[in-house]
Amino acid sequence: MSDLSSITETNIYAVEFQRHPRDLGVGIVVLAESRTKAIEEAWRLFPEYKRDAVAGSVYAIQYAEIDWNNGRTFVVRRKTRPTIPKLIRRALAGQGESQEEEND
Repeated sequence: MSDLSSITETNIYAVEFQRHPRDLGVGIVVLAESRTKAIEEAWRLFPEYKRDAVAGSVYAIQYAEIDWNNGRTFVVRRKTRPTIPKLIRRALAGQGESQEEEND
């Protein structure tokens, strides 16, 4: 996963859920088209956890490392940048021009 071509092109999501209030939780890294598809894919892979889940979250990730020996993951969330609206300002007649008045 370290050879990602572009962050905006990847659709890698982490689905995390808890089975009971004091549980550390379960995290699943999936490749999906959207957040809802990521949840559906996680439940398809692990249907036995669907019944017991009490809380959960889904977020897009930029990078993930999986330690197969210990069963732990290191996940870096993708930072969502707010969209900047395009401001188009058209010059109106009389604006933007400096006019000096002469005092006689």
